[in-house]
Amino acid sequence: MSWLKVEVETPNKPEMDRVMQLCGCSRAEAFFAFFKFYAWADATTDDGFIQFLTPEVVDNRAGMTKFGVALEDVGWLRYSAKGGQIENYERHNGKSAKRRALTAMRMRKMREGDGEGEAPIGAPLKPRGKTFSQAQEDALRDRGAANWIAAPQPSSDPPCRPDGE
Repeated sequence: MSWLKVEVETPNKPEMDRVMQLCGCSRAEAFFAFFKFYAWADATTDDGFIQFLTPEVVDNRAGMTKFGVALEDVGWLRYSAKGGQIENYERHNGKSAKRRALTAMRMRKMREGDGEGEAPIGAPLKPRGKTFSQAQEDALRDRGAANWIAAPQPSSDPPCRPDGE
C-alpha cells in the first residue's frame, strides 16, 4: 500500500498561503493540488529528482495552473535544465523517512499502551501488570477452555522436612 507522510499543519503553512495567492485558489484547492502532485512524485522518484520536470508538467499533474511556479516560489521545488528537484524530499518522502515515521507511530502506540504497537527486535517489553502465568490463565479462561488448571502458587509456609516435622 502506498502512502504519503503529510504534516498536519501543511494546509495552514505560510507557504500554502503564498500558493493560494499565486494560483488564485482556495486553501482546499491548493492542498489538493499539493497532494496530487506529491502522490505522483512519490510514484515517480526515489530521491526527489524528476527528469524533464517543468512548471507546466507540475501544473498538469496537480490539476492547477501556476502551481509549478508557486512551488518554486515558496522553495518546495527547484528547476534546472535537466528537470526538477523536490526540496527536502528525503526528509518527508524517501523510504527512510517512511520507515522513521512508521517506527515513531509504532513506538507511540506502545508508550500509550493500546496494545497494537509492535516492539522492534531487542526492545524491552513494557510490563502490563500481570505475570506470565496470570496472562496464560486469563487467555485460557477467555477462550472458554474447560477444566483449566491454574499454575500452583508459591506457599508462604516453610518447606516440610522429609521426616514429617
